[in-house]
Amino acid sequence: MGNILLAALLYDRGVIFAGVMAFIFSDLVVLPVLRINAEYYGWKMALYIMGLLLSCLVFTSLLMHYGFQLWGLLPDSSRGKAITDK
Repeated sequence: MGNILLAALLYDRGVIFAGVMAFIFSDLVVLPVLRINAEYYGWKMALYIMGLLLSCLVFTSLLMHYGFQLWGLLPDSSRGKAITDK
């Protein structure tokens, strides 16, 4: 099961668009990537990179959410059939 399907389920359950986008982007911050960064740059720099990625993830998700909302492009979850309906 992929992150997109889980993100669709989250959106269907009422999570705001920014939260769904942050969930999809969170694949960039995983332990194997952190460990590889620590091997090349050291743990201090790896944790700095992780913090930078997490803060950019949150900022970008909120920017997309409110930008889409401003232009009226935010998806409407009430229009479609729920992902859990049969």
